[in-house]
Amino acid sequence: MIKNYNQGRHANISSSIVTRFANNGVIYGTKGAIEIHQPLYCPTAISIIKYKETGVSTKNKKYFLSKIFDKVKNFPILQNLYVNYPLLGQYILKNRRKTTIYFPIKGNGLQYMTEEVSNYLINQPKDSKIIPLTITMSVLETMHKARSELGIN
Repeated sequence: MIKNYNQGRHANISSSIVTRFANNGVIYGTKGAIEIHQPLYCPTAISIIKYKETGVSTKNKKYFLSKIFDKVKNFPILQNLYVNYPLLGQYILKNRRKTTIYFPIKGNGLQYMTEEVSNYLINQPKDSKIIPLTITMSVLETMHKARSELGIN
């Protein structure tokens, strides 16, 4: 499913019961990317990838080529290349910095949702502090629309 948002933003969601996909998530931006390592429902690490600026001066002989790379490296396809094929991306775009943060497993997955629902039911707050009901309803509407378009009710 491809979901389009304002300002040229997109979400690409893939799922299958017959094909094995990577079970991670990547959020791409113009300045870098955030990868949530697999399994997505119970990650033990995230990586933050920052694209560096080239900082080439006008006196440099390669100035013109660097200016072209500065423009081209913001194309989504090259950002994807940069994250998914880091060695090739580093060769083409020259600059990137990746930091990985590791944390211990807590439960068997989906525990954060369970804790939030339990807290909501026990304390009866007006709304969730993590995800407001309006966002939850928006996600459910998107899922319903996708199922309807596939003829699944």
